[in-house]
Amino acid sequence: MIKLIVTDIDGTLIQKASAELYPEIVEEIRRQTDRGVLFACVSERQLESMENLFREVEERVIYIAENGAHVRYQGRDLLMTLMRQDYVTELVEQLRKFEDCRIVISTPQGCLVETADREFLGMLGNGYHCIFKVMKDVLSERPQTFRVSVYREGGMRQLAESILIPTWKDRLNISMDEDEWLDFTDLSAGKNAAVSMIQNQYGITRSETIAFGNGMSDADMLQAAGESYAVEDSPRTVKEAARFICPSWKEKGVWQIIRRLSRVEQNSGLEVTFFGNFRISLNGTEVVLDNSTSSKPMQLLEMLLHAQDEGVIREKLQEALYGKGKVTDKTNNMKQTVFRLRKMIEESVLPPAAYIVIRKSYYYWNSELTVDTDTGRFKRALELAAAEKEDKQKLRYLMEACAQYKGDFIPRMPADSWAGELRAEYKERYYGALRQLCAILKQDGRYEDMLTVCSNAARLYPHEEWELECLDCLIALERFQEAQDFYRRMSSYYADEMHNDLSDELRERHDLLRERIRNTDGKIEDIQREMSDAAAGIQGTYYCSWPNFEGICMQMVRNNREGEAPATLMLCTMLDEKKGVPLGQKKLDSLSGKLQTAIRRNLRKSDCFARYSEHQFLILLVNCDLINSVYAQKRIAYYMEREYGIRNGIRYDTAVLR
Repeated sequence: MIKLIVTDIDGTLIQKASAELYPEIVEEIRRQTDRGVLFACVSERQLESMENLFREVEERVIYIAENGAHVRYQGRDLLMTLMRQDYVTELVEQLRKFEDCRIVISTPQGCLVETADREFLGMLGNGYHCIFKVMKDVLSERPQTFRVSVYREGGMRQLAESILIPTWKDRLNISMDEDEWLDFTDLSAGKNAAVSMIQNQYGITRSETIAFGNGMSDADMLQAAGESYAVEDSPRTVKEAARFICPSWKEKGVWQIIRRLSRVEQNSGLEVTFFGNFRISLNGTEVVLDNSTSSKPMQLLEMLLHAQDEGVIREKLQEALYGKGKVTDKTNNMKQTVFRLRKMIEESVLPPAAYIVIRKSYYYWNSELTVDTDTGRFKRALELAAAEKEDKQKLRYLMEACAQYKGDFIPRMPADSWAGELRAEYKERYYGALRQLCAILKQDGRYEDMLTVCSNAARLYPHEEWELECLDCLIALERFQEAQDFYRRMSSYYADEMHNDLSDELRERHDLLRERIRNTDGKIEDIQREMSDAAAGIQGTYYCSWPNFEGICMQMVRNNREGEAPATLMLCTMLDEKKGVPLGQKKLDSLSGKLQTAIRRNLRKSDCFARYSEHQFLILLVNCDLINSVYAQKRIAYYMEREYGIRNGIRYDTAVLR
């Protein structure tokens, strides 16, 4: 249960230097604090600026100001961490040597500055909303100091990294969330220390805390929270410190996350699954609205839940539900469908609400319930991956996207429906994400992770691309026995189910596998058992790849030269029975499967065959001369006529293997 919410302000909650909050977050602060949740805001700003920003809910907020050096709640200072006076003096005197630097001293009474630069003073007052006092010498009053900040137009980084940080890193905390500003505080001060103090004072655990941040000074603070979010445009280091990614302030990301988590805690969330099967759950319990999942009201529900805030225009709904020109009175039918859906919802376990609203010809799903969809999470993760330049973070988003994809989008809907179009689009995006993911994992040598994602893909779509990737992973991991078993299953599938010869890519993997296995020692008993098991799995005449067929034939030629029994080659060519020319692709696919079955079931186990070309199978008849090969031909022809009614269309040519 959430008991403490902590959020950075500038660049996280709102735009940097903004003086206003958006209404939703103000109302959310009221709602959360009414429930007894503590709400803390964190900033480099001074206290007065923060209090002005949260003026509508001033007494409800814990203020962590000055980068964690000053904490106040309901008019009482909970923490004041001051810098050593001698450090302040030494630092200011050093900074004065750089004429283009502007120094700001943060004190309990406001800021002290020495410059008369009107542009800079305007930025402090109007941009950062600071209360400040211009002095000739900021050290003259020996002020109590929370923080020393230095501004340099054009950037602080070079000066900071070459001189200031090496000089002060062992004596003061140093942070640089913006390129033109560098902040110094006491070593014991910091956002993390301030949050830990609040947790200890109010008996709140890390798991009961949620935190949001975007700057380098927020990274440690995020570690103090069980639920930590970095804004999507944060630096890589900050993202790595957080558990999750939060939408930006432009999308009111902090409010979105707080509202969603709060509703989950209050058992008011709707979870919708589209991938693999359509399913609605309320607080973990499935909601069944209609026994017929393909009814018009259910299709309308699916479209509205998928579209959510975007809505669906009436014409698109009518076309999806009733087709083009199939229903004369689509308007009345639409009204009836909406009425039926509302009735179904009313009779369900869903709380009362006007779930379907119509505005300017657009239909929307409308409810106080949060709606969390797997398609939304999938698209969001891909968007973040596309925007990310660092492979490590991109990998994280791609893994998240692939984990959301559990199968086709609403698979029961036909391919020519509205869902069918989206299904193809989502599948293509899933394939694209997988390819990027595999490229990064392969580059990093993370073959175990790669095997997991590719195995999931191959389970969803028995497609050679992902099976080949699985085979590559097994070989790279030196799990050769598993690789061999996997290869055999693939070979059998392509031969028995697809009626196709093995691809060049799969043959290359097989050759690589044989090379790798040759470098490992084995026992004769294991080898004998492996060979016997492999042979036992072959049903009927052995159908093999072309390289294997060539190897068998080469050995048979050697045997013949040494006086062994003869062997005959039989070439079966599939032709158009009327024209006597090669078949078209559609007829070829049908006939080749039937011919392969006939060969497998009617020849001896000692024989073997392979796909020689698109229109031809080549058979090796062992211990068989040309005269006896006629009987093999007749058995195949008789089976084709008896089982399939095919009397012609196959030409048989034979030759002795010499």
